[in-house]
Amino acid sequence: MTQTMSKVIPFVLLLLLAGAGCAGKQIPPVASPAVAAPPSATVDDQALVQGNWSVAKAELDGRPFDQLAGATFAITGNTMVTKTGEKSEVTKLALRPNTSPKEFDLMDPESGAVVVKGTYTVEGDTFTMTWSDSGGRLMLALKR
Repeated sequence: MTQTMSKVIPFVLLLLLAGAGCAGKQIPPVASPAVAAPPSATVDDQALVQGNWSVAKAELDGRPFDQLAGATFAITGNTMVTKTGEKSEVTKLALRPNTSPKEFDLMDPESGAVVVKGTYTVEGDTFTMTWSDSGGRLMLALKR
């Protein structure tokens, strides 16, 4: 892994690392009871992102980011389970659709600490998230 890759935003690190605390543990199925959407998310956007997604395209600074090829995302309520190979990571997703552009936060499910802030769009069967940090700008286009 290059030094640039090791600096890519905390969320990507969560996906690529050994799943701190997840190794060897069974992650509960996505069909677990839904957690209510945060009040800042409209019913429409929150409803639109529910379900299973796979990475259609991932870019880091406009170049293909193949480390996320094959990753899947399952969203139930405001819980997002990301699976890369045998590794799973659970985060909380908060949408802020009333901002321009629309914004999201990914949070640690236990502490509530925000680990990623970015922008998103939902168009048809595509959910696109974009965010930046010192490692670069990452864009994920997810498809059903």
